[in-house]
Amino acid sequence: MRRLAVLAGLLFAAAAAAEDVALAPAQLDALRALAVGDHVALAEVPDGSGGRVALELRRIDVYAADARVLAVDAGGERTLARSAS
Repeated sequence: MRRLAVLAGLLFAAAAAAEDVALAPAQLDALRALAVGDHVALAEVPDGSGGRVALELRRIDVYAADARVLAVDAGGERTLARSAS
């Protein structure tokens, strides 16, 4: 969920160059509560050029079913835990 909040933050940061943007607590809660495949709509998001747009954010699973996260260093290769959010 943290990555989704970060993504939303990046989207709003890009728009914030033109004006201040803030997510309401209910919008943040909706983003955090999304399950993979679910979506949430955000209305009236500044587009950075003076206009406003509606966004639909859909949560996706960034890992393939058999994906492994590896750390490789001088000591060799080791598997890391996948992120949960």
